[in-house]
Amino acid sequence: MTKKGKEQLFQDLKIVQQNFQRANQIIWEAFQHLQEVFLLAQQIQNHTYEDTHFLRVKNFFLTRMEKDLFTTPINNFLKAYRRFDEKGHFEPILFTLQQTIEVFEESIQEEEEN
Repeated sequence: MTKKGKEQLFQDLKIVQQNFQRANQIIWEAFQHLQEVFLLAQQIQNHTYEDTHFLRVKNFFLTRMEKDLFTTPINNFLKAYRRFDEKGHFEPILFTLQQTIEVFEESIQEEEEN
């Protein structure tokens, strides 16, 4: 790889890293809000959510409409949340980009010294 090509790729790596850092920041900010929803969903699933409005509506659908309006969507959300919690971020990408940037930085510095 030519020196110019290496320098261009180095700049590209830094730009891509910045883009993914911003994306990762947005993901984690959204995740913090999702945690609030997760707590609510867990309470509903565990039958510990005691909001009287919710309980009346839930009871109405169960008894009058013979429909369980909440269980499946709540369970689906909880499953999705758990998958997101485990895998919904870009840390592996950022780690590899940072390592590659460091290697390129050292290589460029060595070339400049020689």
